[in-house]
Amino acid sequence: MGQPAASADTPHDMERIVIGIVLASASVVTAQNVSVVPRAPAPLTASVIYGGQPFNQVMPSGPLYWNAYLGASTPYVFGSVLGAHASMHWTTYTPNTLLRPEFDVNVGFNGNLTSHIGPATATLGPNEMIFDVSATTQRDAFLDIELTGSFTGASQWPVWEVDVGDNGTADAYLGNGVASVPMQLGPLPVPIVVRCAVGIGAPNSVYATSAFMHGNLEMRLTADNNLIIDEVAAGCGGGILECRQAFAHDGVVFNDAGGSSVKVLVLGTQPTPFVFTNAISTCVLWPSPDVVLAQIGTLDLPIPATVRPFQFYAQSVYLGSWFGPNVYSSQALRISAF
Repeated sequence: MGQPAASADTPHDMERIVIGIVLASASVVTAQNVSVVPRAPAPLTASVIYGGQPFNQVMPSGPLYWNAYLGASTPYVFGSVLGAHASMHWTTYTPNTLLRPEFDVNVGFNGNLTSHIGPATATLGPNEMIFDVSATTQRDAFLDIELTGSFTGASQWPVWEVDVGDNGTADAYLGNGVASVPMQLGPLPVPIVVRCAVGIGAPNSVYATSAFMHGNLEMRLTADNNLIIDEVAAGCGGGILECRQAFAHDGVVFNDAGGSSVKVLVLGTQPTPFVFTNAISTCVLWPSPDVVLAQIGTLDLPIPATVRPFQFYAQSVYLGSWFGPNVYSSQALRISAF
């Protein structure tokens, strides 16, 4: 006679079965590419007027490089601190991990002038840059925005803002420059518009002029998979377990950063803190050791709708060589899927 079928005798047994279902789908990952393409709908300008002489740079409209610089400056005179400068720069990149295709966009501007001969200005724009974002298939995402700026001697009211969707309304702007904007991505590109119109100096002054301007914008696109990722215990020894919502599926991507190459990933459905000490610190292993995996590179872990709502814990444990061989741990994470 055959063996009787396995049964889930406790809630924890049932949760172990669920995490087994989740792990079984870890290899079922569909391609999902997210792209961002920068462009300028009109020419971008930087201008400096110093001693009545203009110094300009114009970048034509159309596609933009992923990493570029626009700037105008007075010629440098050795030993002199006098002059004027205005510049704008941008970079579009994916994080330096295997957690692609999330992307970051960084846009900034700078300007300064010091004049003892009277009229002097340094201006940017009005400039408008558009980052067109698209995805292979329809999906939800968040655009996290942080925008800052500071000025002394502004010659005009500065415009420094982000408009998601190009609907004429700024989602983040100077003075209120932090936002998390929900987006729905698909094959049709969604425009993210960055507007910059700033100027410093005194065009009609007969006195010495000194002014400064600076602005920075960071944008990050992340997936929205109806998840909350929390840190529930600090790590010890310097290892970091990265966990982010994935674009390629409806779950998370784990990536081990730091620590040694000898490491394991512990996944558990219950918090069962176990305290241990090594040569330099006290550590806490937080998850119940329901699943222990050799962690090499990254782990894509879809969390299908059939197992939700579901909550589990993750932590990396590794062997370090500080003060002789010792065991260390990353921070512990709680992943809640709704």
